[in-house]
Amino acid sequence: DKVALLKHAEEINETLFEISNAINTTLNLDELYRSIHESLARIIDVTNFFIAMVDTEKRTLRFPYHVDTTDDQFFPITDFDTGSSLTGLVVLQRKPVLVEEKALKDREAKGGVWGPLPLIWMGIPLIVKETVIGVMALQSYTDPHLYDHHDLQVLTAVSHQIAIAIDRKQTEEARKKSEETNRILFEISNAVNTTENLSELYESIHRSLGRVIDVTNFYISIVDTEKRTLQFAYHVDTMGEDFHTKTDFDYHLSLTGLIVSKRKPILLRKKELEAWATKGGVKGLGRSVIWMGSPLIVKDKVIGVMVALSYVNPDLYDQNDLDILSAVSEQVAIAVDRKQTEEARKKSEETNKTLFEISNAVNTTLNLDELYRSIHQSLARIIDVTNFFIAIVNNEKRTLHFPYHVDITDDYFDSINDFDTGSTMTGMVVLQRKPILMGKKALKDRAAKGEIVGPLPLIWMGIPLIVKETVIGVMALQSYTDPHLYDHHDLQILSAVSHQIAMAIDRKQSQDELQHSEARLKAILESSPDPIVVYDIQGYPQYLNPAFTQVFGWTLDELDGKRIPYVPDDQKEQVKSVAGQLFSNLKPIRFETQRLTKHGDLLDILVSTGPIMDMDDKPAGNVVTLTDITERNRLTAQFHAAQKLESIGTLAGGIAHDFNNLLTGIIGHVSLMKTEIGKQQYNKEHIKAIESYATDASHLTKQLLGFARGGKFEVKPTNINDLIEKQSHMFGRTKKEIRIHCKYGKKVQSVEVDRSQIEQMIMNLYVNAWQAMPEGGDLYVQTDNITIDDAGSQSSGIEPGEYVHIAVTDTGIGMDDSTRERIFDPFFTTKEMGRGTGLGLASVYGIIKNHGGFITVHSQKDHGSTFNIYLPLSLKNVLKERETSVSLIRGSETILLVDDESVIADVGGKMLKRLGHQVIFARDGKEALDIYRKEKERIDLVILDMIMPEWDGGKTFDKLKEINPDLKVLLSSGYSINGQAQSILDRGCKGFIQKPFSMNELSQQIRKALAGE
Repeated sequence: DKVALLKHAEEINETLFEISNAINTTLNLDELYRSIHESLARIIDVTNFFIAMVDTEKRTLRFPYHVDTTDDQFFPITDFDTGSSLTGLVVLQRKPVLVEEKALKDREAKGGVWGPLPLIWMGIPLIVKETVIGVMALQSYTDPHLYDHHDLQVLTAVSHQIAIAIDRKQTEEARKKSEETNRILFEISNAVNTTENLSELYESIHRSLGRVIDVTNFYISIVDTEKRTLQFAYHVDTMGEDFHTKTDFDYHLSLTGLIVSKRKPILLRKKELEAWATKGGVKGLGRSVIWMGSPLIVKDKVIGVMVALSYVNPDLYDQNDLDILSAVSEQVAIAVDRKQTEEARKKSEETNKTLFEISNAVNTTLNLDELYRSIHQSLARIIDVTNFFIAIVNNEKRTLHFPYHVDITDDYFDSINDFDTGSTMTGMVVLQRKPILMGKKALKDRAAKGEIVGPLPLIWMGIPLIVKETVIGVMALQSYTDPHLYDHHDLQILSAVSHQIAMAIDRKQSQDELQHSEARLKAILESSPDPIVVYDIQGYPQYLNPAFTQVFGWTLDELDGKRIPYVPDDQKEQVKSVAGQLFSNLKPIRFETQRLTKHGDLLDILVSTGPIMDMDDKPAGNVVTLTDITERNRLTAQFHAAQKLESIGTLAGGIAHDFNNLLTGIIGHVSLMKTEIGKQQYNKEHIKAIESYATDASHLTKQLLGFARGGKFEVKPTNINDLIEKQSHMFGRTKKEIRIHCKYGKKVQSVEVDRSQIEQMIMNLYVNAWQAMPEGGDLYVQTDNITIDDAGSQSSGIEPGEYVHIAVTDTGIGMDDSTRERIFDPFFTTKEMGRGTGLGLASVYGIIKNHGGFITVHSQKDHGSTFNIYLPLSLKNVLKERETSVSLIRGSETILLVDDESVIADVGGKMLKRLGHQVIFARDGKEALDIYRKEKERIDLVILDMIMPEWDGGKTFDKLKEINPDLKVLLSSGYSINGQAQSILDRGCKGFIQKPFSMNELSQQIRKALAGE
């Protein structure tokens, strides 16, 4: 009716007014679109409503505003075909269109409907100055009669005002964006001068763009098309994507590569991104729902790509935003290029400065450690060296060590002695002989294979140090916190300085090795115990080691360019001859000679000399080692004398053994005769005389055995003070003209000795002292404990150890050097012919040596003599002597007597029978064994000779013990108890009797053996 029509007309006018007014009241196009939507809602159903903006020249269609209950696919169209959609139909026909259900189904069948099929659709063109700038459309999915031609007329009536409003707002926003864009371009241009480095420039660009476009997710990548590298110089991303450098950049496998290859701005929406993702063309950014990028081009060359994207809003950007990004990209490219050039120049200057410092550090640093620190400090100006190490490799020895390392996380830099180049990152650099940059993913892969030692870094960079085609080491940097700390530009910088670093290290190593070699050589020369002289070719000394000054007395300053005056006159011709031979043959020479000391002493010297060659391989001098062999020659003479004594001693021992056997026969028969003395009284005196002479002869053989070092008869822990006291008392009673002074050390340790031999030794020394003091005199005897250390051993010739020391000093006539050197020779005597045997001191020497001791003598003519005896001390307790009866002890046991000497068998058998024993004879060991096997039940004791042909006493003893382990054996020998005899005793023999022996002694030893003592 008329009222309703008037009311509807008023509503339309109000709507027109609101739309017209919205141009001034809304802040932007988005608010304007919402305002239009709200205003239209008062006159028509706008449940499903959109405004589409079209650019017929660029053939683009976008939907800046849409509200729809069913369709959410309102993507921009970059190649808009007006014949393929309802919106295109309105643009093409330039008039309002109302399409009902049947017509919509027909168009759908022909592919002329996008998205869900509505039941009714109505669209009105937005025309300004005869140009269709867009389409306003409404549709319903539920009511096919919601709109009619009246609604079409109403919408057409307001469409012109809406078109004008949108056009004016677009123009206004375009002007504002143009002004903002120009301001951004100025800021970016100015940022080249106001920012200090590329990082600050990128941040400035990001901030500036943020005023005209959403750059929540944004990055700038720099590309090198020749080297096929791509690095992300700047990136801000809400999803934490990994923007690692690509070293083999394939343009066909990424969106960034698409921009580089197409060389134009590109806007990709959700569907297109999904399509790219299925082809594998989206790397890392597959979750984005809209993406736009613009190339950075300088002088017709793509140097990079600038990108903005979103993971949440698929409509965040439109063509206008892409235009803005494209508009600023040229200025950004120029700014980036200028800043890169500027930074490259600065880095080049800093790199050259670093190279100079490293080169100079070879001369200014004191050692390799200082050089490594200097290199580290220099590199810090051009690169981050928070975590840094230098590794030195030896490919031949397969060793790797880390002479310098600074690391905030890893402290494990131990040397590797079996270096495998395939098992570590350092080894990979050595193996490939080229710089390597490894990112987070590659490092994780290597760690999974066990090829990373220590904490896992997020980025690692290593450069080989190469000298003369040989890898001498690796220089490496790493980060545990920033996976993007280094890029290929850093790798190039480090590679540029690596050669200079390698040369510096190699030169310093050579210098250090030379210094160490010189220091080692000096240390060897200085520490040498032998004197060393270095001569020039004229024979003047250039160097004397400390040992030379210590031995010969001269210093180099003292000689002051003079020859050393130490060659005896009779050796000068030899020196000339040796020098001529040395410099003609150029081979080392050794010879023995003599040299004088500064103080005039003549030393025996072993000279070792060799030529010193100059750089041209010509003789420049010679080095001489002078070994003092004076003491060695003296010891050699002593050794030869000892060998002579040893030979004579062996002879004396043999004589004593045979003589003892004879004496056994004499003494044995005397013993037998004495048992019958009551029958023939007139022979008594003669028999006593024979016994006395035989006893004296046995004493003589004991001295021979003592000299021969034939051993000890019976070793016991002994208090030496007691023995000396006993001998001193006995000697003092017979030689009253000698005053004996004894000074015994407190707590003198015991010694393990044969007491009778030591008593004999003491008595021989006393007799020797008495003979040296024909007018009487004083005899001083002193004992103490003494320790001989290494130093004392060298000076005295006594082996290091703990000893009991006995000093025997007389005030007699003394000896000259020639006499002192021969006093221990057997049969040497200073007494008249027939007045001495010459065995006294020789037996003293033999007894002491046989006890593991030492004897020295100090004497001067007319100033007396001192004999120093050193016997090894014992920790065993001294055993008290028990009184033993010397009367005959008779028995009735059966005794097997084993001896190859008929004299012993004869007299021994008679003595045993006289003592009441039954006797079985055996001439050797085999016979003794046969007899014992047959008669073992009745044999109580075996008296066994030690020295026999074929089977000696030791072997016979062992064979007998195999038959009867409890067998009792008494060992008998003309030799003493040492060596073999002691060994048999140690194996279970019950006793030892020294030939010659009397019947009393025999009876005593038999009883002890049978008793098992």
